[in-house]
Formats: sequence, structure tokens, C-alpha cells
Amino acid sequence: MKKYLCFFLLMVLIKTVVAQTANPQQYKYVFTVAKDGSGEYTTIQGAIDAMRVYPLAPITLYIKNGVYNEKIELPANNTDVSFVGESVDSTIIVFDDYSGKGNHTTFTSYTAKISGNRFRAQNITFANAAGRVGQALALYVDADKAVFVNCKFLGNQDTIFTAGETSRQLFYNCYIEGTTDFIFGPSTAVFQQCT
Repeated sequence: MKKYLCFFLLMVLIKTVVAQTANPQQYKYVFTVAKDGSGEYTTIQGAIDAMRVYPLAPITLYIKNGVYNEKIELPANNTDVSFVGESVDSTIIVFDDYSGKGNHTTFTSYTAKISGNRFRAQNITFANAAGRVGQALALYVDADKAVFVNCKFLGNQDTIFTAGETSRQLFYNCYIEGTTDFIFGPSTAVFQQCT
């Protein structure tokens, strides 16, 4: 009888611990990124690096106005993440890599690489400031079911690469600027009310 009681108590304890770790309410899911230090993070990549992989609930990064001069990468194991900018004209993610700079190719020249499925961005400018030096991606997106709403994509050659043959992306009410092949890639991408 004592064995069964110990076993029963152990099972209750395990169930309680598992229930507490699986409770999405105990984790924070909205974080603020602000260059001035008024948020939890001062860089977007710093916030991404601190995220729980395969989160239990969607995560939102509220990104305050500022020019974020950084190369960012959202890995495939960071799913259901949203970037919400304070304003599309003043929340800017920019970098200046290009194909031929160091060991960079077209596909590593991105300012932002988004691989986490069900990603959403709103009110953000993604820019590559390399200029007329060849291929220089503002956005490399291979995430499935990625949505970009009211965003700007600024570059010169190869501004947006929609990667992944089975990936699907939606761009709604976005502004896209570039020259040669400024939108390219094998994924299924829909551009609605974009200029």
C-alpha cells in the first residue's frame, strides 16, 4: 500500500510540474524593442535571441520608432512571431551587405531573414542601404504563411527574395522599391494593394 501511495503522490507531483510548465500564462509574450532603452531590448536581434523556441503562444515584438542598423535573422524554430512597428516611416531595419562584400552571396546579403512559420510584420520598413553595387536583399523570407501588412521594402537589385518552393507569403498594402529583379524567388507570394 505504501508503494502505491508513493507512486500516486509522485504522479500528482509530476502532473503539477508539467501543468505549470505548459501554462502559457506564466510566460511573457509581448516585448518592446526601443533604441532609447525604454523597452526590454535595444536591438531586434537581441529580442529574437531571447525568445523561447517553439513558443506556447504567439510572441509579439513591439518595435518603437528608430533606425535599427542591424542584420536580423528569425530562425525556423521561432514560429508565430509578429513584429509590430510604431510607424512604417520611422521604424526602420537597415543593413548594407551585398553580394561580393566579403564572402556574401545574393542569398546571404539580406537585412532581414525570416524563417519562422506564421510570421507577421506590420508598420515596418526593411531596407538594404548597399546602393548600386549588385544584389543586396532587404528581405529573405522562406517562412510559410508569412504576412506583411503596411510595410516598406527598400533596396536596389533583388530587394525581396521569396524563398522556399512550398512557402506561401502575403504582402498587403506594402511599398516595394528596387530595380533589377526586385521581387524574385520560387515561393507562392501574393501582393495585394502594393506599389
